[in-house]
Amino acid sequence: QVDGPVVLVGHSYGGAVITEAASRHPRVAHLVYLAAVMPDEGESVATAIPPGESMLPPDTPGGRLMIPDSDGLILRLEPESAPDAYYHDCAPEDVDHALSRLSPHSVASLSQPVTAAAWRDIPTTYIVCDQDRALPPTHQRGYATRAQEVRPIPTSHSGFLSRPDLVTDILLSTAKQVIGSTEATDDGRRAAATRLR
Repeated sequence: QVDGPVVLVGHSYGGAVITEAASRHPRVAHLVYLAAVMPDEGESVATAIPPGESMLPPDTPGGRLMIPDSDGLILRLEPESAPDAYYHDCAPEDVDHALSRLSPHSVASLSQPVTAAAWRDIPTTYIVCDQDRALPPTHQRGYATRAQEVRPIPTSHSGFLSRPDLVTDILLSTAKQVIGSTEATDDGRRAAATRLR
């Protein structure tokens, strides 16, 4: 249970999750996409390709990352490609821990369109990871045109591991803005109520 406004953060595939989830929760006051897919209504992770961009070439770290199962229903992350694609600027111990937590991904979750795009109604920040090898920065900048604020950081796909200080600073400043905006709105409501008395 969270009282007050919420800043909802989505990383990578999680961008699709917050895009839909935030549209159903009135407490969400701000969205932050961190090197994340940012689909519009009717788009899926697989089809939300920014104009002028294409799917990841198979000869890139990101393109080599996901290997389909024999039945075509599951994508498995290729452990040999993951460090270069996701964590090339991270400490070895963080890479080992992160690799131990990777799990297969269903194809259906990537092809299911979102039914609402919360970023159309909720203030949004996009954090572009400029050295990302999994989700190309050009893709991210394309998504970021849908956001009100764009914050680039010089990191891999996993900037929260390699430069948590930069990510934390952005999230804290965003939360302070949201709190300040909420307090100003509440003050305005109180002032209006006082004038009506």
